[in-house]
Amino acid sequence: MPVLLGVNKLCAFVAPYSPIVRYLLTSFILLTMLCVWYKGPYQWLTNYKQHIDTEMVQIQKVIQASAQDEHLLKTLHASCSSLKREIKELGYLTNKQSTDCLFSILSCAQINGLTVESCANQYEKDKVWCTKKGFSYAFKGDFRQFFNFLNALAAHKTMVRCKEFFIEKYQDKLRAQVVFETIIIKDEAYA
Repeated sequence: MPVLLGVNKLCAFVAPYSPIVRYLLTSFILLTMLCVWYKGPYQWLTNYKQHIDTEMVQIQKVIQASAQDEHLLKTLHASCSSLKREIKELGYLTNKQSTDCLFSILSCAQINGLTVESCANQYEKDKVWCTKKGFSYAFKGDFRQFFNFLNALAAHKTMVRCKEFFIEKYQDKLRAQVVFETIIIKDEAYA
């Protein structure tokens, strides 16, 4: 209804003018309205991307500063190679399914006391389970399980420092998701 009212007002405004002037005026007004409408969401997305990029730089600095335990980080990269490919293909902000499966692997390791490698192999054997159950099955909607997993690796100095950083800076699910995907995507240092 508001749209129709706006169209009626626009038509009444341009009615006194010749057809060519009416066309130009209408086009200009509609284009201006479109630009105003578009700028809001576009600016928000731009700001959000800059915010995420800034935080990713901070995360990478922490990882680089804590990289003495290269074996652990390489293990995580190798174990999640298939997920890493999917995340790269679909984009780290939209690929929730792959992230869910990754956390299922981590939950498997934490709950069953298995190595990350064996759980990753289980994922390869049973992708249907991982896709269907995913995040909600593994963690019952409680992201604190992820930090419990990191706690289980507390003997590794790298993960202790990273865990403390994660808990302090990334307590909600979306940010923590981006944090861990950053580790997976960052394979130029840990191929």
